[in-house]
This record gives sequence, structure tokens and C-alpha cells, in this order.
Amino acid sequence: KLAQKRACNDHWHKQGQPVSTGDVWYEMKALQAIAQAAGRCIRHPDDYGVLVLLDSRWSELGKIGNLPQWMRPLAEEALDVAAASRSL
Repeated sequence: KLAQKRACNDHWHKQGQPVSTGDVWYEMKALQAIAQAAGRCIRHPDDYGVLVLLDSRWSELGKIGNLPQWMRPLAEEALDVAAASRSL
């Protein structure tokens, strides 16, 4: 289904329709899932939680800027898993 949706969006985008490309749509869905995961972890003002994204593409491709606005100032980058673990 994902491949079909991406192909469909690409088709309509090429036709000049006001839709996102398949890649942009897929990335938006991934970011939505990350925000949802964080929301499930932190439900109340007194809750604590950690969402660890162990993928260098977050910093290499500047994807942190695509996270929801409330999450951006909370994001921390680490050079490796050990450094990420120490910051928890």
C-alpha cells in the first residue's frame, strides 16, 4: 500500500495537482509517527520519557528541523550510542 500511495502521489504531482511527491508524503508520515510515539510516552506535564532515534541521517540531512516545533528544542545530537546513553 505504501508503494502504491507513493506512486500515486508522484503521478498526481507530475500532472500538476497540488499534492506532495511520494517521498515528501512518506517522510511526513514518518515524522508524524515519531511525534505520536513521543506523545504516547509523555501524556501529562509531570511525565518523563525518552525517545531515542539512533540514525545519523537526523543530523546529516537536517531532519531535526522537520520535527514538530515543540520537539525541536528538546532534541540532542550525540556522536555515538555511548554518548547518547550518557546523556539520558
